[in-house]
Order: sequence, then structure tokens, then C-alpha cells
Amino acid sequence: MATGSEYTEEQLNYYRICCITTDELTDGLRTIFKQEWDNRYATTLGEWKDEAKNGQDFKNGESPQNQASNRELLATMINGNRAEWDCSMLFYAILYSDCIGRGLNVVVRSNIDDLRKFRYQDFAHLPRDQISEPKFQSAITKLQGVFQALGLSTVKIQEIRNQANFSISHLNKILKEVDKLKQEVKVLEEQLQRVDYATFDRGYSSLKSYQLESSVGAQAMIQRGVAVMSKKGQ
Repeated sequence: MATGSEYTEEQLNYYRICCITTDELTDGLRTIFKQEWDNRYATTLGEWKDEAKNGQDFKNGESPQNQASNRELLATMINGNRAEWDCSMLFYAILYSDCIGRGLNVVVRSNIDDLRKFRYQDFAHLPRDQISEPKFQSAITKLQGVFQALGLSTVKIQEIRNQANFSISHLNKILKEVDKLKQEVKVLEEQLQRVDYATFDRGYSSLKSYQLESSVGAQAMIQRGVAVMSKKGQ
């Protein structure tokens, strides 16, 4: 067990925000997905019970285009067990799927998108190993506001906000997930930066696909890419 006396407050802030982003944010998305599914399909396809039938029903409700472009995500999602779904799968299911994304309440959509932006833009670019107190409090306030707007409990966020002791095994698991996320975002950003003028039009549709868009805020990067390439073409 790692205790608070072993770390500075800035290091503890980093570990706290990592735990909240990898654990509580993901659990919140799982809750919202089930709520949205049950609201739509409880009387027809049945409540979501994390069973294979649920996963198959979800896939069957997706258009051929969505099934093709999200084949890798659906390979896991078809099992129906939300505990196996990572944030990429959950953001796709809630924001971009035909089953849920179409007709999603604008307030829910806006707040889920705020969580997406926080994870892939704000959190993924935080400096490693420490966060200043003002930045930490700002991030916590933002997350709590979104959770409250979505009707999600903030009890666990409050507990982690003041947590001073961390299980070494759990902390190592969390930090590995964070490193994986940061590497994924770095690779995708480098891919976007390497897009040249000749292939820009051909690659534009794929850059707008869910995985890139949700991972690194591709729309903003595409706009920056257009500006850079326009200068090169002058």
C-alpha cells in the first residue's frame, strides 16, 4: 500500500485524477449506456443485462457502414458485457451508434461529449506524475459538474479526491492504462500531422471516423491541418 507520506501533493493529485478518469468515468459511461438502451428497448428487445443476446441485438441495430467501420470495437461489444467495454467502445455506443447515438438527448450528448474531450484532450495531455492544486481542483470541478448533469453519483469522485493511500497493484494497473492512452493519442496525432496535401481529400473521411475523432479531437486537428497545408501550397 502506497501512502500519502511517500508522495508530494502534486503526485497524489495525478494519481487521483488517473483513478477517476480510468475508473469512475468509464463506470459512468456504462451506466448511461444502459439507461439509454433500457429507455428505448426494454419493452421490445429487453433490458440490457450484459448478456450475449444484448450484444447481438446492438450489432444488429447498426447499419452496414457502422458495422464495417467499427468492426474491431464490435468484436468485443457483441459479447454484451459492458465490463469488457473500454471508453472507445462506450463513446461509440452512446454518441455515434445507430442504436443510441441517433436521437440522443442534446443535454446527454453535450455532457458525454464533454467527458470525451476531457479524456482524450485534457487528461491525455497532462504532464506525467504531477498536477498542481489549481489544475487538479479545476478538473475535479469539471467532472463533478458533468456527472451531476447526467444524474450520476459523485460520491466516489469525492472519495478519490481526498484519497491518500493507493494499492500498489491497482495504481500500477491504472498507470499502465494511462500510458497506453497517451501513446495511442501520440500515434494518432503523428498520423494526422503526416497527412500531405495529395492524400488529404482521400483521408478526410477516415479521419472523421469515430476512433480518430473520439481519441484526439480530430475535427480541430483537421482544421489545423488544412491551415498548415494551405500555407504550404501558397
